Amino acid sequence: MAQKAKEATASMKEIFPDWEVKERTYILNKKATPISFQLRSRHTDYRGLQWFDKKYGYPRSLRYVTNQTTFFEDEQHDNYRLGSVVFIDGKIVVSATNTTLQQFLALHPDNKENGGSVFYEYDASSAAIADLESKMKGFEAVGIALEMEIEDLEAVGRVIFHSKVDALTSGELKRDVVMWANNNPEKFVDIANNGNIRMRNLAAKAVQLGLIKIADDNSTVKWNSNGKEIVKLPFSNEPLETFAVWMKTDEGLEFVEALGTKLG
Repeated sequence: MAQKAKEATASMKEIFPDWEVKERTYILNKKATPISFQLRSRHTDYRGLQWFDKKYGYPRSLRYVTNQTTFFEDEQHDNYRLGSVVFIDGKIVVSATNTTLQQFLALHPDNKENGGSVFYEYDASSAAIADLESKMKGFEAVGIALEMEIEDLEAVGRVIFHSKVDALTSGELKRDVVMWANNNPEKFVDIANNGNIRMRNLAAKAVQLGLIKIADDNSTVKWNSNGKEIVKLPFSNEPLETFAVWMKTDEGLEFVEALGTKLG
């Protein structure tokens, strides 16, 4: 029995050579958090629970017990007491003294780090960094929005709020765009960096005012007054975007000039 204990200790040190002794928190990776959730804690013929050991070249069965220092069945002696792993309100906090349970969870196949989808280890430092990065992206997006000219704000606003943008004053538009940018920084930066955004806004206004129309085929653009075809574009699920690209061509710029006359 003592020999098995020594082997188990050596085995853990090989698998976790740089293990840090500290309290750890594990969170269920679920949208709906149950009051109580019991994680599978032993290998059975019906519900496998194994970890592939590269050193030995085969999967080893896992079993969490409370009276031994190993969770590998092949290292445990017969006098074992099964332990349970229960998440309360979506989390379980494991003390620094319970290294066996922490390492069992580290190798558990349901751990997100191992490709599982049931739970993950909460890292306060990583969470703080991720939160800071998210806030920095928000600051960047808000900074871009605050420096935008009204024409660009309108163009971005039309992508975000569609026709509602026409009912907003310039102050309201700026406020709403800034708020949206703060809440959706990555999407906002993508929209703001779209070189076709002004042309797209012009096209959207022309459609809204009934000057032009895009046919049901999402490729043919016509003057609404006489039905004359302006251009036939490649099919796209985003016809306004495709049309905006065309508007920057030599032929498209002629259309833009004519449209500007109609818009006054």
